Amino acid sequence: MGLLETGYEDNISFEKGIRLVIDSMLQYVESGSKNIEVAVMFKGETMNIISDEEIDKIISEIEEKKKKESEKK
Repeated sequence: MGLLETGYEDNISFEKGIRLVIDSMLQYVESGSKNIEVAVMFKGETMNIISDEEIDKIISEIEEKKKKESEKK
């Protein structure tokens, strides 16, 4: 919950919001789309489930960013 609160911004973009949710989930589950499922629903629309491929892509980007940040330290 703390990571979600820390990363939250007013008017956060859809993409940034999805990354924040997946990054938060990675703190508690093993990495990979087999362990994470994300569904998105907008008012007046049907629910959409983010594909495993898209989740894996986002996870890779998050892990690469963290790796680069740790190398700078």
